[in-house]
Amino acid sequence: MSNPHIRHLLDLIKEQNKAIEKLIAERDGMRQEIAALVGWIQEDRDALMALQQIYNSPTADEASRIKAAAAAIGYERASPPRS
Repeated sequence: MSNPHIRHLLDLIKEQNKAIEKLIAERDGMRQEIAALVGWIQEDRDALMALQQIYNSPTADEASRIKAAAAAIGYERASPPRS
């Protein structure tokens, strides 16, 4: 095999490894989210606590953390009274 061909194959392997790492991180985030929801069901916790666990988790992926924070924000603090 020629040098450029080997380089091309090595670059392809590197790209595949990056894609695999991304998929593994996404899988781990989903597992964390599922674990939080299962914990919520088993431990008689409320939905807000489950959402807080997800968005505070360092292992959850960024998209899951943002979704959980967005879903929880309306319930974390009382809304100011309307005039």
